Amino acid sequence: MVAEQGMRRHHFPHRVLLHDGLAILSADGLTVQDDVTAKFVGDPVRLDLAEYSNGYNDLFSGMGILKEIDLAKIPNFNAQDIYPPFFSGEMWRWDSKQWGIPWVWGVDTIVVKPDAIGFEITSYEDLLRPELTGKIAFMDSPLTVWPQMAKIASYGDKFPNLTKEEVADVFKKMIPYHEQSKVFGSSAGYMVSLFANGEIVACFCVWTALPIELAKQNVKTVAIFPKEGPAVCLVHSQDG
Repeated sequence: MVAEQGMRRHHFPHRVLLHDGLAILSADGLTVQDDVTAKFVGDPVRLDLAEYSNGYNDLFSGMGILKEIDLAKIPNFNAQDIYPPFFSGEMWRWDSKQWGIPWVWGVDTIVVKPDAIGFEITSYEDLLRPELTGKIAFMDSPLTVWPQMAKIASYGDKFPNLTKEEVADVFKKMIPYHEQSKVFGSSAGYMVSLFANGEIVACFCVWTALPIELAKQNVKTVAIFPKEGPAVCLVHSQDG
């Protein structure tokens, strides 16, 4: 059983080419990261492999639920062919052991419904315009939203090594964005629903694949790369 953290909950078969032939894997798309964690700590564990977001490595390691990956069984994942930070990054390799394998990366940034806004978004500051009051949303993602918050508060170069006082200052400077927001959502899939239902016209920082998913529902949205820049996200797989 393979679990994938994704846009919507669904169940579908995957045909995967393994090093010794073809195999059919049963895969389940999970709505939020907590669903992956819950399946990892179940008794019995109901997963053979799971996708999880970078940043959860310390949590999973501390919970003692990770299994070392035997790289001899994955010959195409090797130091010669893989970008070095992806091959031996500290988020999936520590204590000289491989615990996860990165397989997809991208950026999170502002996504807007341009036809409903009527002006160009070039900075996070534009989300504070009165025309957008109650029409934007935040996704609950410390892995990408928090770095963007630090940039806005002028701590981008120092993040994540902020003092308690600096963290407090970040949250203070984010109060106007909080007051501007309609809702805080748990997943990218939830943001899709909010856009499709016409409840929001912009999201503070979210996966850039949202416009693709929304286009399937005939809803036009675009990803905006503001002057502050986007946030990098990375997803990797873990043996359960």
